[in-house]
Amino acid sequence: ELNDGRVWMVIRTQLGRFYESFSDDGRVWSPPEPSRFKSSNSPGGVLRLRDGRLIFIWTNGVGPPYASDMQAIWHKYVEESWCRQVLNAAVSHDDGKTWHGYREIARLADHEPVSHRFGYPNLVELPDGDLLVTFGYNRGRGRWGDDYLYLNPDQLDATIDPEDFTEGLIGWSQT
Repeated sequence: ELNDGRVWMVIRTQLGRFYESFSDDGRVWSPPEPSRFKSSNSPGGVLRLRDGRLIFIWTNGVGPPYASDMQAIWHKYVEESWCRQVLNAAVSHDDGKTWHGYREIARLADHEPVSHRFGYPNLVELPDGDLLVTFGYNRGRGRWGDDYLYLNPDQLDATIDPEDFTEGLIGWSQT
């Protein structure tokens, strides 16, 4: 629910971005329109923190399709909608009018094939203000499991994130 009483619905699609709709009463909704968030066909997770900020976590982008023995029979737009190799997070201080951060919080390791992927993020604010983010992790060939990470939402407001990459991308993502 937004501060003005409207409900914001974020809709997953296979169109390369989330769509959004708004309602004053939960019964009548505005026509869905493209949102600012690029996406695969995986749903995103949104949470209002106790301090009023909104956090959104999603697979940001449409890119190389996941690898599959059936790949040749999929239509191009469906193939590309399976890009789920990275989870990202953003924060809004103004009820979703603007978003900041767009940080990568989980990525597949370099040695993992693109058939592995993330999806279905869920967020819970812990008593100390950190977030517990759970998400599905497919290790290929339909072997889905769950994984989790902790995220300090203040990291999404940071304007400097020093990293020398001597350890590769390890310091770049939470996982």
